[in-house]
Amino acid sequence: MGERRCEVVVVGGGVMGLTSARRLQRAGYRVTVVAEDLALETTSARAAAIWLPFKAEPRQRVGEWAHRTYRACRDLAREEAEAAGVRFVPLRRCSRQPLREPFWLRPGMPFRHLEPGELPPGYLHGWEAEVPFVHARLFLTWLLDGFRAAGGEVIRRRVAGLAEAAEAAGLGPEGIVVHCAGLGARETVGDRSMFPIRGQLVVVRPQRPLAHLVDDDEAAAPAYVLPRGDGEVILGGTAQAGDDREEADAAEREAILERCRSLLVPPGGGTGDPLERLHVVRSVVGLRPGRPEVRLETELGAAAGRRVVHNYGHGGSGFTVCWGCADEVVELVDGMVGES
Repeated sequence: MGERRCEVVVVGGGVMGLTSARRLQRAGYRVTVVAEDLALETTSARAAAIWLPFKAEPRQRVGEWAHRTYRACRDLAREEAEAAGVRFVPLRRCSRQPLREPFWLRPGMPFRHLEPGELPPGYLHGWEAEVPFVHARLFLTWLLDGFRAAGGEVIRRRVAGLAEAAEAAGLGPEGIVVHCAGLGARETVGDRSMFPIRGQLVVVRPQRPLAHLVDDDEAAAPAYVLPRGDGEVILGGTAQAGDDREEADAAEREAILERCRSLLVPPGGGTGDPLERLHVVRSVVGLRPGRPEVRLETELGAAAGRRVVHNYGHGGSGFTVCWGCADEVVELVDGMVGES
């Protein structure tokens, strides 16, 4: 498709900003990214990045964005799995409570309920689904490299508002700002409904293969075991709303290991400590961009008279909904251009 007459500035260099920028490029727009932090410096780079909606509303829209992202990841896993760091894994959700079928389940998605003999001791219910699992740092690097290779410009700058970002990029009055600042929306547009959801995880190296497991019965302290395919396994985690501490906490690291211990006991039980032969590599902390609901909508005149598409507040679901939200961003930008 040929270049459109309208230029676009994307504010934010994390997974939401970069996927939006790439989709806009594919649609024929000239795109500039303005961000203080890019790719590997963002909260996105610290994410576990398993496809599983978490801490994001409204449920119906999140389910649709997640499904569109699922399909996009299926294409990437077939065509560019190694470069993009995207693969599909059998994820098991285990619970001590009755489980309903997940709201994001769609026809054709590999899914089954677990038999009692497949569950770790103490767990009563569970399901297994084949879902995308993203190596966050590889994926973000692939996005940024692809954006630049396609002619996209990157301006590294801390901005106080969207008008300043537009001016830094030289955006004309007919241009459009796509706002993907995540938690930074508290400053860029003064959104006081935004709040941090602190997540801490532990990266380990095991001496035996591990399954992909998750138990989020405790909303503020989910447990998950996610082998990444490069020899490292992500153990998590926390989901502490309103907590903006960015340093790792030693006591929380031990609590994470303890919660994961029960997930790692093989069905039927076992002998010895399942964590005994795990080498702890590091702890990682990220602040998820919490909001009562994702903001994905248009606003007129929010950047010194320019048109704006907001795309932020995805909680712990950034990698789960990124492509679906990016597709909707393009639809909204197209609609604005069509009205010009």
